[in-house]
Amino acid sequence: MKKLLFGAAALISINATAQDTYQQVYSLFQANCTVGCHGNGGTSGSLDLYGGGDASVVYDNIVDVTPVNPTAVSKGYKRIYPGHPEKSFLLRKCSYNAWDDYYPIEVSEGNAMPDNQPVLEKEEVELIRQWILYGAKETGNFVDTQVLFDYYHVNGKPRMATPAAPAEGEGFQLRMGPFFLPPLQEVEFFKKQDITLADSVDVDKLETWFNDESHHFIIYKFNDGTDADYPAGLRNINDPEGSSLGVNEMIATWQDAFAYNLPEQTAFRWKGDQILDMNYHIVNYDEDSIIAAESYTNIYTAPVDTNNIVMTSVLIPINAVEFILGTGTFGQDLIIPNDGEVHTFTYRLAFPFYPLAPTWHIWSIQSHTHARGQDFDIYKSTPDGQKGEQFYEGFYNRDYTFNQGFYDWEHPAVRFFEPFYEVPLQTGLIFEAVYQNLTDDTLYWGNTTNDEMMLFYVQYTEEALPTSSVKEQTNPVSFTSYPNPFTESTQIYVNLPASDRIQLDVFNMAGEKITTLADAQFGAGQHRFDFSSKALNLASGIYLARLNTLQGTQSIRMTVID
Repeated sequence: MKKLLFGAAALISINATAQDTYQQVYSLFQANCTVGCHGNGGTSGSLDLYGGGDASVVYDNIVDVTPVNPTAVSKGYKRIYPGHPEKSFLLRKCSYNAWDDYYPIEVSEGNAMPDNQPVLEKEEVELIRQWILYGAKETGNFVDTQVLFDYYHVNGKPRMATPAAPAEGEGFQLRMGPFFLPPLQEVEFFKKQDITLADSVDVDKLETWFNDESHHFIIYKFNDGTDADYPAGLRNINDPEGSSLGVNEMIATWQDAFAYNLPEQTAFRWKGDQILDMNYHIVNYDEDSIIAAESYTNIYTAPVDTNNIVMTSVLIPINAVEFILGTGTFGQDLIIPNDGEVHTFTYRLAFPFYPLAPTWHIWSIQSHTHARGQDFDIYKSTPDGQKGEQFYEGFYNRDYTFNQGFYDWEHPAVRFFEPFYEVPLQTGLIFEAVYQNLTDDTLYWGNTTNDEMMLFYVQYTEEALPTSSVKEQTNPVSFTSYPNPFTESTQIYVNLPASDRIQLDVFNMAGEKITTLADAQFGAGQHRFDFSSKALNLASGIYLARLNTLQGTQSIRMTVID
């Protein structure tokens, strides 16, 4: 479990400087782009960045304005596309590989900016990107330029490598971020994403990558017409317009990066004008370094109706029925007193008086709590509301291959069913979670990891599959540690579905290798590796165990406490 090193007020927006962020971007353009090229002597590309010295004129010249370059126009770019760095032509013109290789320009898109001058400093081009990410607003302070400078020149942790995108014609890649977290800070953002599909599509595979420090990453899609009520760019969940829950539909959620390979004949169905909403919750546990928080998602598509059964995803809170019927507030029943006792919360999701209640044909299911969660179990309900067959055990490891004897709230079990598991909602299901609150305060439902939650995520079809053929899920290797946190030693468990090579290293949060626990070939089955912080004379804090196998790389955090 995570040992948080900061207080309950840690959920933050990035600190702002005294000057409006746009004014800083405008000054940057004035200093580098106006003489001889874009105003005050020339308007290359019909772009005036001088505006007679009036920042508001320049703003109107660039934000939501289509460029004149034909190649950029064909790609749907704007000079500045609020919330979308990847579609902002000016950012692409100012970028370069040594800063970020995600924004290449073609020869037909003209020369890089500033033309025939040194490139902008990394923190300067980053300022432009962050302004765009926060919605490219004309007023308001959104970016702490000192944090940007420090990230690139003082104490920034290395950024994750960009994964390969789907091949041409197979799909596309989405990126959220980066946004920057100083040491010991926590934030949760939503960001709507216009994916500009030409036609409706079936989506039959999703794979994602994000920081090891992630708490969760979720992709939603807006219900028809509701996205207009939410601004472009990053939205803090604590803001009035932050969360879109209630007007969206969940597509998929990850607490660990892996791929959803949907079963044959099933798919998510997205319309041509579909707008997504991405949700990223992340904590910087490092006491010294700034992290660049970002995620990548590969979306694999097929022509609509290639798969004739629609997969649906939902998240179910503790007071699910009351919330669905509009008689209760999301999560209102979760109250955990600070008495050190074990508290069990049991809820039934069923509609016994509704004869048309559908049957869920469940493909996957996973639980979600924060650090005080001790267990999470799900049962089929009997007609009289009692626990029937148990079909989810919270003590299982993340890949649901063995019972590890404890509940790992950071990496909860994800169970896939073959064949699908049927639950008629008229009788429904019962879900039960156990908590122990050792803090100084009563715990309630809340968005930070200092609060608590009780959710499960389920993916299902309402139509039974004639045949069920679940594609193999990536990362079948399971990887966990127990106890965690620990004072002197812990055991790391690796479960291999087949013979594989294991390289298991432990790093501190500065990225320095502490020790190698394994570097050899191992047979199929469970393997245990002992890690002693006492023997290595390690100080209390967060350490990272990194596992490399032929199946890929996984990481877990281990907390040493006094």
